[in-house]
Amino acid sequence: MIGMVTLDPRDPNRRGAASTELGYMFLPTSWGHGYAAEACAAAPNWFATARPGESVALTTQTANTRSLRLAEKLGFTEVSRFHEYGAEQWLGVWSAPHYSGDDFYCDIAIPDPSRLDVVHEDELVLAFHHTRPFWETHIVIVPKRHIASLTTVDSSDEQVMRRLFEVVQSIAGETERTTGAAAVLTNLGEYQDSKHLHIHVHSGARR
Repeated sequence: MIGMVTLDPRDPNRRGAASTELGYMFLPTSWGHGYAAEACAAAPNWFATARPGESVALTTQTANTRSLRLAEKLGFTEVSRFHEYGAEQWLGVWSAPHYSGDDFYCDIAIPDPSRLDVVHEDELVLAFHHTRPFWETHIVIVPKRHIASLTTVDSSDEQVMRRLFEVVQSIAGETERTTGAAAVLTNLGEYQDSKHLHIHVHSGARR
């Protein structure tokens, strides 16, 4: 049995507010086929792309040498051992590397949206739930074509911008209907972490 839980990146000893737990149990009949390695590797791989900077904790029984070898192979580092459920448990932590580029959308989100919680996608626009939401509802809408920011838009971007704002209007309207309120914003200059035009639709309390 292997268990995983996401941790608060500000405090690696505490579960995050939006903690995600995964539990794996592999029957003896499935051993030796690589299923465990594939399944357990999926979580760190997803976090590395979709939620850079997050940490994942893995627990398994110390006596389960197969699981321990797998955890170490996946890059989990032992942080403690403790007794629970009548046996000694092993706790390891893996941290996703921080994305260091300046265009998360062109580099990661648009090429592989399967790792995201997609709200809308067509040939021109991608919309998805923010990978590290600042509000209870937080959706990001981006043009697939690289446009640096709202202030760099020109006449050649007309078709893309028309479609972008159609999608923004639709998602903002649905958010307003379901939550009672919505805000729409975009950032410019030093406020813009990712140098790719992106529009936030959000609602609810700030996290």
